[in-house]
This record gives sequence, structure tokens and C-alpha cells, in this order.
Amino acid sequence: MMIISLPLYIWILQKRLNETLKRDNMTGMTDTEIRDNLIELHVYYADLDYAHVEETPKYEFQDIISNVGGQLGMWIGVSALSIAEVIELFIIVFNFLINK
Repeated sequence: MMIISLPLYIWILQKRLNETLKRDNMTGMTDTEIRDNLIELHVYYADLDYAHVEETPKYEFQDIISNVGGQLGMWIGVSALSIAEVIELFIIVFNFLINK
């Protein structure tokens, strides 16, 4: 935040006013006419505090990749065990039928 001293601020306002008057072709006005037709506005804030809100993603990209990888590994492991159990079942049934 830049802090401007009051005389500099007034000079900036006067310069902008003169630029606006030139742009609007109102350069024939005297200083008293300008002062009589201007308004001074004071703005007061009820509260000068402000809330700083910072948003962060709760679920980041690497979390998604690691969870997908974990689930994939678990399901591949389960399917490999299932295939092994099916093969074992065929062997048991085959042995039962041969030894009968």
C-alpha cells in the first residue's frame, strides 16, 4: 500500500480536475465557479478490519493418483487370488474325479 502525503494528494486531484475540465471543454470556469460546483466527500468505514480467506485444495492431484493406484493394486491382488483359487478348485475337482 502506498502512502501519499496530503499536499501531494491535493496536487494529484487538482491535476486530474484540470485534465477533466480540458477534456470536457470547461476551461472557461474560474476557480470560484469550480469550488462552488464541486463537492467534498468524506467516507468513513465502519470497520477497518478485513478477513483474509485462503483456499487450498482438500484433495490434490497426487492424492488422487495414489488412491487410484492403491485401489487398482488391491483389486488386481484380489483378482489374482481369485484366479489362484479357481485354479486350485479345478485341481481339487480333477484329483477327485481321477481318484474316484
